Order: sequence, then structure tokens, then C-alpha cells
Amino acid sequence: MTATATPALPAATPSPRSLWNATVGNVLEWYDWNVYAIFTPFFAPQLFDSRDPAGALLQSLMVFAVGFLTRPLGGLLLGRWGDRFGRRSALTLSMVFMAAGSLLIAVCPTHSAAGWAAPLTVLLARLCQGLSAGGEFAASSAYVVEVAPAGRRGLYSSAIYVSNAVGNLLAALLGVVLTRSLASAQMDSWGWRIPFLLGAGLAGYAFVLRRNLAEPRHSPDDPAEDGRRAGDTAAARGARGGAPWRRPAALLRVVGFTLAGTIVYYTWVVFLPSYATADGAVTASSALLATTIAQLVFIAALPLTGLLADRVGARPLLLGFSAVFALLTVPLLALAPRSLGWLIGIECLGLLVYCGYGAVAPLVMAEQFPPHSRVTGIGLPYGLTVSVFGGTAPYLAAAAGHAGHAVLYSAYVALASVAGLGFFLRLPRRRGVAGTTAGLAGAASPAAGHPVATITPDEGGTHVRG
Repeated sequence: MTATATPALPAATPSPRSLWNATVGNVLEWYDWNVYAIFTPFFAPQLFDSRDPAGALLQSLMVFAVGFLTRPLGGLLLGRWGDRFGRRSALTLSMVFMAAGSLLIAVCPTHSAAGWAAPLTVLLARLCQGLSAGGEFAASSAYVVEVAPAGRRGLYSSAIYVSNAVGNLLAALLGVVLTRSLASAQMDSWGWRIPFLLGAGLAGYAFVLRRNLAEPRHSPDDPAEDGRRAGDTAAARGARGGAPWRRPAALLRVVGFTLAGTIVYYTWVVFLPSYATADGAVTASSALLATTIAQLVFIAALPLTGLLADRVGARPLLLGFSAVFALLTVPLLALAPRSLGWLIGIECLGLLVYCGYGAVAPLVMAEQFPPHSRVTGIGLPYGLTVSVFGGTAPYLAAAAGHAGHAVLYSAYVALASVAGLGFFLRLPRRRGVAGTTAGLAGAASPAAGHPVATITPDEGGTHVRG
């Protein structure tokens, strides 16, 4: 039995500089996204009603959640923009939204000076950043995979999570530097504005880099693709492009691929450090040290995992990721709070295993759609899944712990990993990820001028004929 699949990922001209220009912007995107969470305790009393400090903090966290709610909308809007006008245009627009959000917060007047205009300004800023973050992952994933040279798509795919982790790490390190360099009164008064101003300024540099990005071949903005489309039949154009919601199975697969990944990530990176400090066995500064060490290990291991994927394929790595977390999440989370040594070891182990997902997830998602619906096809289901499951993971974990049922949350993470395992088992078996697709996104027409990939389950490989 043979299944007909989408065309192979477009063969773009390899460009390490294009990879650098795209991922530097991604670093700054996620730096800006996480600076809000890190510096919330400092600016909340300034920008929200300071007469109720607890209420001000709660309001600021509610605004933080709004950013997650707008991520699916950003995935849809910037995704459609990227599919219609090109990856470069979507990536540049994404940077504009994120920079605008950071600048608005940096110059926002205090609540005592402007009243409710202050929290409304913060809300508008976070809406901009949520739209940006929603489209960033999809556009950068599509771009990086499309400019990757043959035989290096796993390595290039790993750059997405490397840049995410670097952005997170820079935000955390800046928090350490500022809190150690400035007095508490200075941090509360104006020091918290520095990271937002820095993010907005550096975004100007990233904007210039992205304006000069080379457009991948087969992107809607590529002149060669325009010329090819002119001679296509209507049937060929429909087979090659089309709205992603005409491929509901592919959209569902992106949800399944994202489910375990986002729950595990927010559990290990956001919740675990605070969980370890809850009973006093680990101090807050020690937890920050453990997180920093684990992030450095994560950053170093991701490219190596991407190179491994280029040799053995994505499927074994994804299966290993989901199987380990399905089996070991409950004992690992139970052991983490015992001491600093246990916390460092478990954080590092978890993120090392997570590399099996992070290095190849952008590639596997990109493989589900043809070029002309790829950014939207990734962005909408990915943003929706992260909002529903990733954004709520730290809250659910904290609530379960507060109620004395922390093991229930651990079981929730394990079950999500089992669900991910079910989706990953359906990926085709093949060695390497260079120039091939998962072959699951639907039919493509030979008339479109592309090879057609066929999957033969009996042999477990991907064969190209054209």
C-alpha cells in the first residue's frame, strides 16, 4: 500500500549567514518575551495599583497570560502573511511587533501618574508581543528548514530551540546583573525599565538583519517561483498550495507533536525551579544557578542532537523523548526538591532528553505542509496548543502542589508524554532527514513541477519518484 505525500522541503541555497540572521532575531524575540516574567515583581507596583501590592502582581500576571491567548491569533495572521508575502516579510513584521511591545513597557508612565492608562498600555504591549511570539516560531521554523543544505536539516532545525534557550538565558542573566548592581529602591523606581529599553534597541539591529534575509526558493516572494506559477494549471496550483485547514489531519498532528513538548518544557524550565524552593531545601539563588547550568547544557547539546538526527532520523529521537518522560517524570519530579545537587542533575537530565524533541520538532512540523501553507499550518495549531497546555502548566503544577497532590501533576505530564508517543509512532521510519518529508500532509501533483514522495509502510522508507 502506497501513500502519496507532499513535495520534499524546498532545496534552497545553503546560507550560514541566513541562519545567523534569522536566529539572532529569534534570540531577541524570546529575550523580550521572558523579560516580562522575570521583572514583573519590580514593575507591577509601578504600573498597576500600588495600594494593593498583591493585587498589582496578580494583575501583571493576568496580562502575562493575555500574551499566551493571542499567540494562536499571531500564528494565524503572521502565518498567512508569511505564506502569501514570504518568510522574510513575516519575520521582519514579527520583530516590529515584539520591539513595539518592549518599547511601550519601557516608556510606560506609572499608575500614580497616568492611572488606568498605565495598565492599559502594558496590556497593549503584551498583545503585540503575543502576536509576535505566535508567528515567530512558525515563520522561523519554516525559514530555517528551507535554507538548510541537504544533509543538515536536523542541525539547522536545532537552531530554533538553541536561540530560544539563549534568549531565555540572556534575560535571566540580565536579571542577576541588575539585581546585584542596583539597590532595591533603584530597581523598583527605574532599573526595571533597562531590560525593556535594551530589548527594543537591540531589536533595531535584528530588524536590519531580517530586512536583508535571502528569501528561500519556493517561498511566495521568490521571483523564480512567481515565474513557475505563471505556467501552472489551476489544478497544479491547488495541489501545491491551499489553506492549511484543508489538511485537518496535518493540523492535528502538529497539535499532537506540540502537546508533550510544551507541557514538559514549561514544567522543567518554568515550574521546576520554584517547586524545588517551596520547602526551603533549595534557595532561590541556588535554583537560578541550577537553571542556568541546565540551560547551558541544553544549548550545547541541541546542535549535537540535530547532527544525530541527520544520521538516524527524527523518529527515534522523538520516541526516546516521549518514552523517557512517560516513564520517569513521576520519580524525577519527586526527587528534584531534595537538594541543589539533585535539582541540577534532574534539570540537566530532563533538558538533555528534551533535546530529542527540541532539535527536530521544527523540522517535523514543517514537513507536514507544502511551502504555500507551511507557516500558517505550523503557527495556528502550535500557538493554540502552547496557549492551552503550555501556558497553564506552571499554574496547574503549583495548584496541585498547594493542594498536596503534586503526584497528580507528575502523572499529567507523563500522560501527555504517552499521548505524544502515539503521534510519534506514526512517523515513517527512515534514516536521516535530508531532503525528505514525513509524507503525511496529503497529495501533491506531478504537474506542479515537483517530485512526489511515496511512503511504503512495508519497507518503512521514503521513496521519491518524479
